[in-house]
Amino acid sequence: MMSLNMKLTYIAILLVIIGFLSGWLGCLFLGNLAGSVRVLFVSEEALVALEEERIKNLSENHGMENSRVAGSIFFGKPELAIKKMEQIAGSFADKSTKVLIVSNKKGYARNGAGISDIIHKELVKVLSAEKEV
Repeated sequence: MMSLNMKLTYIAILLVIIGFLSGWLGCLFLGNLAGSVRVLFVSEEALVALEEERIKNLSENHGMENSRVAGSIFFGKPELAIKKMEQIAGSFADKSTKVLIVSNKKGYARNGAGISDIIHKELVKVLSAEKEV
């Protein structure tokens, strides 16, 4: 028959081994989650620059007198543009893709990409449809 001290020693060793294996398996499965996340970012300054370019092209190609509302920044609806931009950007997010909206001129992300131009195209489409309604 084993003494009480010997049983406690075996239990302690067994708990240490179980703890080590649990920690190791946790790191193995959960440790690389950051590497599997894709980051997309939207730059507000890039959206404004794209919008200014759209207005410039519109005025050069079609003349501003014909479409005053279409020639104003975000069709004269900046508050609606911000809401729609957040909705459109949010549609890109899922379990492994995160979307950041940055307000500086540059956004950097590992495994990341800028989607400001895509968001701007969708935003112009949505806002021009709202203008017609």
